[in-house]
Amino acid sequence: MSLEDDLYRELIIEHSQHPSHRHTIENPTIVEEGVNRSCGDVVVLQLVVAEGVIRDIALHGQSCSICTASGSLMADSMEGITTEQAEDLIDQFKTMVVDGRAVVFPQGQEDLGALAGVSRYPVRVKCATLPWNTLEQALKKR
Repeated sequence: MSLEDDLYRELIIEHSQHPSHRHTIENPTIVEEGVNRSCGDVVVLQLVVAEGVIRDIALHGQSCSICTASGSLMADSMEGITTEQAEDLIDQFKTMVVDGRAVVFPQGQEDLGALAGVSRYPVRVKCATLPWNTLEQALKKR
């Protein structure tokens, strides 16, 4: 196992044990719920989108460690970017996890690469993509 693999594993563990963006948004502009029926993961996403920019994002729910870490990393990467940038990032993430292809994330969002190894475990792909699919659905409501 490489040093990079070890660092990525630690990052996933940190985000699963101490996920970010678990606050409650008082007046979200969008609320979306996502469910993975195959394993029971549930995420509730709250967004504040103003003038095409994600101003605030919060995630709640009950989910496995991969889903929790993925949601935390996703939320960290989304705050302050445009909805178009978010849609591009969703596509890149899915290319990496679902298709198993290498991607280069924008500067400051490289930590998303920590979940690349999930593509080797098809049963976990739904766990990792649930927050992203939920965000994708939420952005369609704007």
